[in-house]
Amino acid sequence: MLVQRYVEGREVNVGILGDGVLPIAEIDFGRMPKGMWRIVTYKSKWETGSDEDIGSSPRCPARLPAAVATQLRRVAIAAWRLVGGSGYGRVDMRIDERGRPWILEVNANPDLAPDAGLARMARVAGIEYGALVRQICELGLHRSRDGVTTAERWALAQRLSGVATEPPAALDLFAGEA
Repeated sequence: MLVQRYVEGREVNVGILGDGVLPIAEIDFGRMPKGMWRIVTYKSKWETGSDEDIGSSPRCPARLPAAVATQLRRVAIAAWRLVGGSGYGRVDMRIDERGRPWILEVNANPDLAPDAGLARMARVAGIEYGALVRQICELGLHRSRDGVTTAERWALAQRLSGVATEPPAALDLFAGEA
Protein backbone atom coordinates (compact mmCIF):
# COMPACT_ATOMS: atom_id res chain seq x y z
CA MET A 1 0.00 0.00 0.00
CA LEU A 2 1.22 3.48 -0.82
CA VAL A 3 0.04 6.42 1.22
CA GLN A 4 0.77 9.97 0.13
CA ARG A 5 0.24 13.15 2.04
CA TYR A 6 -2.23 15.45 0.34
CA VAL A 7 -0.47 18.58 -0.89
CA GLU A 8 -2.79 21.54 -1.40
CA GLY A 9 -1.88 23.55 -4.46
CA ARG A 10 -1.63 23.52 -8.21
CA GLU A 11 -1.26 20.23 -10.05
CA VAL A 12 1.02 20.16 -13.08
CA ASN A 13 2.22 17.57 -15.56
CA VAL A 14 5.61 17.71 -17.23
CA GLY A 15 5.87 15.61 -20.38
CA ILE A 16 9.23 14.20 -21.39
CA LEU A 17 10.16 13.22 -24.93
CA GLY A 18 13.69 11.98 -25.45
CA ASP A 19 16.02 14.41 -23.70
CA GLY A 20 13.53 17.27 -23.89
CA VAL A 21 10.58 18.57 -21.94
CA LEU A 22 7.23 19.32 -23.55
CA PRO A 23 5.15 22.37 -22.58
CA ILE A 24 3.93 22.04 -19.00
CA ALA A 25 0.23 21.35 -18.45
CA GLU A 26 -1.86 22.20 -15.41
CA ILE A 27 -5.05 20.61 -14.12
CA ASP A 28 -7.55 23.38 -13.40
CA PHE A 29 -9.81 22.36 -10.50
CA GLY A 30 -11.75 25.63 -10.60
CA ARG A 31 -15.03 23.90 -11.46
CA MET A 32 -14.67 21.08 -8.90
CA PRO A 33 -17.81 20.93 -6.72
CA LYS A 34 -17.39 22.05 -3.12
CA GLY A 35 -16.49 19.26 -0.73
CA MET A 36 -14.64 17.21 -3.35
CA TRP A 37 -10.91 16.68 -3.29
CA ARG A 38 -9.01 18.71 -5.87
CA ILE A 39 -7.21 15.68 -7.26
CA VAL A 40 -7.23 13.69 -10.48
CA THR A 41 -9.33 10.60 -9.82
CA TYR A 42 -10.39 7.57 -11.81
CA LYS A 43 -13.68 9.32 -12.57
CA SER A 44 -11.96 12.51 -13.71
CA LYS A 45 -9.90 10.49 -16.18
CA TRP A 46 -12.33 7.89 -17.43
CA GLU A 47 -15.94 8.88 -16.68
CA THR A 48 -16.78 11.63 -19.15
CA GLY A 49 -19.34 14.04 -17.76
CA SER A 50 -18.83 13.05 -14.11
CA ASP A 51 -18.47 15.81 -11.51
CA GLU A 52 -14.77 14.97 -11.25
CA ASP A 53 -14.33 15.13 -15.03
CA ILE A 54 -16.09 18.48 -15.33
CA GLY A 55 -14.25 19.81 -12.28
CA SER A 56 -10.74 18.99 -13.53
CA SER A 57 -9.85 20.57 -16.86
CA PRO A 58 -6.37 20.36 -18.38
CA ARG A 59 -4.74 23.61 -19.47
CA CYS A 60 -1.69 23.57 -21.70
CA PRO A 61 0.46 25.47 -21.58
CA ALA A 62 0.15 26.10 -17.86
CA ARG A 63 0.19 29.74 -16.82
CA LEU A 64 3.28 29.75 -14.65
CA PRO A 65 5.97 32.29 -13.86
CA ALA A 66 9.11 31.54 -15.87
CA ALA A 67 11.16 30.76 -12.75
CA VAL A 68 8.57 28.23 -11.55
CA ALA A 69 8.39 26.57 -14.98
CA THR A 70 12.19 26.31 -15.07
CA GLN A 71 12.24 24.71 -11.63
CA LEU A 72 9.52 22.22 -12.61
CA ARG A 73 11.42 21.21 -15.74
CA ARG A 74 14.61 20.75 -13.72
CA VAL A 75 12.86 18.64 -11.05
CA ALA A 76 11.06 16.54 -13.68
CA ILE A 77 14.25 15.75 -15.59
CA ALA A 78 16.11 14.92 -12.36
CA ALA A 79 13.30 12.57 -11.23
CA TRP A 80 13.10 11.00 -14.69
CA ARG A 81 16.84 10.30 -14.72
CA LEU A 82 16.79 9.06 -11.13
CA VAL A 83 14.33 6.29 -12.00
CA GLY A 84 16.17 5.47 -15.24
CA GLY A 85 13.47 6.82 -17.52
CA SER A 86 14.05 6.81 -21.26
CA GLY A 87 12.02 7.53 -24.34
CA TYR A 88 8.88 9.27 -23.19
CA GLY A 89 7.10 9.82 -19.90
CA ARG A 90 5.37 12.27 -17.64
CA VAL A 91 6.13 13.62 -14.19
CA ASP A 92 3.12 14.77 -12.19
CA MET A 93 3.66 17.31 -9.43
CA ARG A 94 1.90 19.61 -7.01
CA ILE A 95 3.14 23.12 -6.27
CA ASP A 96 2.47 23.98 -2.63
CA GLU A 97 1.64 27.40 -1.17
CA ARG A 98 5.35 28.16 -0.77
CA GLY A 99 6.04 27.42 -4.43
CA ARG A 100 7.77 24.09 -3.77
CA PRO A 101 7.17 21.25 -6.22
CA TRP A 102 6.15 17.87 -4.81
CA ILE A 103 6.45 14.84 -7.08
CA LEU A 104 3.27 12.77 -7.19
CA GLU A 105 4.33 10.29 -9.84
CA VAL A 106 6.96 9.53 -12.43
CA ASN A 107 4.93 7.83 -15.14
CA ALA A 108 7.03 5.87 -17.63
CA ASN A 109 3.98 4.89 -19.67
CA PRO A 110 1.44 7.72 -19.78
CA ASP A 111 -1.71 7.43 -21.86
CA LEU A 112 -0.83 7.92 -25.53
CA ALA A 113 -4.35 8.44 -26.87
CA PRO A 114 -4.68 11.40 -29.24
CA ASP A 115 -6.75 13.31 -26.67
CA ALA A 116 -4.56 12.44 -23.66
CA GLY A 117 -2.19 14.76 -21.83
CA LEU A 118 1.08 13.81 -23.52
CA ALA A 119 -0.40 14.25 -27.00
CA ARG A 120 -1.88 17.59 -25.90
CA MET A 121 1.52 18.79 -24.66
CA ALA A 122 3.14 17.63 -27.91
CA ARG A 123 0.54 19.50 -30.00
CA VAL A 124 1.29 22.70 -28.08
CA ALA A 125 4.97 22.10 -28.92
CA GLY A 126 4.04 21.81 -32.60
CA ILE A 127 4.28 18.01 -32.75
CA GLU A 128 1.21 16.42 -34.33
CA TYR A 129 0.00 13.05 -33.05
CA GLY A 130 1.46 10.92 -35.86
CA ALA A 131 4.85 12.59 -35.45
CA LEU A 132 4.69 12.02 -31.67
CA VAL A 133 4.08 8.30 -32.12
CA ARG A 134 6.87 8.11 -34.69
CA GLN A 135 9.30 9.89 -32.34
CA ILE A 136 8.42 7.51 -29.52
CA CYS A 137 9.04 4.52 -31.81
CA GLU A 138 12.35 5.97 -32.98
CA LEU A 139 13.41 6.58 -29.38
CA GLY A 140 12.61 2.94 -28.62
CA LEU A 141 14.62 1.72 -31.59
CA HIS A 142 17.56 3.88 -30.57
CA ARG A 143 17.36 2.59 -27.00
CA SER A 144 17.44 -1.01 -28.23
CA ARG A 145 20.83 -0.27 -29.81
CA ASP A 146 22.46 1.39 -26.81
CA GLY A 147 24.53 -1.59 -25.72
CA VAL A 148 22.14 -3.13 -23.19
CA THR A 149 20.74 -6.35 -24.55
CA THR A 150 17.07 -7.15 -24.70
CA ALA A 151 17.78 -10.13 -22.46
CA GLU A 152 19.26 -7.87 -19.79
CA ARG A 153 16.28 -5.52 -20.02
CA TRP A 154 13.89 -8.45 -19.80
CA ALA A 155 15.63 -9.81 -16.71
CA LEU A 156 15.59 -6.38 -15.04
CA ALA A 157 11.89 -5.91 -15.79
CA GLN A 158 11.10 -9.34 -14.37
CA ARG A 159 13.19 -8.72 -11.25
CA LEU A 160 11.49 -5.37 -10.64
CA SER A 161 8.05 -6.90 -11.15
CA GLY A 162 8.74 -9.78 -8.75
CA VAL A 163 8.43 -12.41 -11.50
CA ALA A 164 11.04 -15.14 -12.02
CA THR A 165 14.12 -13.81 -13.81
CA GLU A 166 14.62 -16.70 -16.25
CA PRO A 167 12.36 -17.27 -19.26
CA PRO A 168 10.85 -20.75 -19.62
CA ALA A 169 13.28 -23.16 -21.28
CA ALA A 170 10.81 -23.92 -24.08
CA LEU A 171 10.46 -20.27 -25.02
CA ASP A 172 13.47 -18.58 -26.59
CA LEU A 173 12.59 -14.89 -26.33
CA PHE A 174 15.97 -13.84 -27.59
CA ALA A 175 16.52 -16.02 -30.65
CA GLY A 176 18.81 -14.31 -33.10
CA GLU A 177 20.10 -11.76 -30.61
CA ALA A 178 23.85 -11.21 -30.63
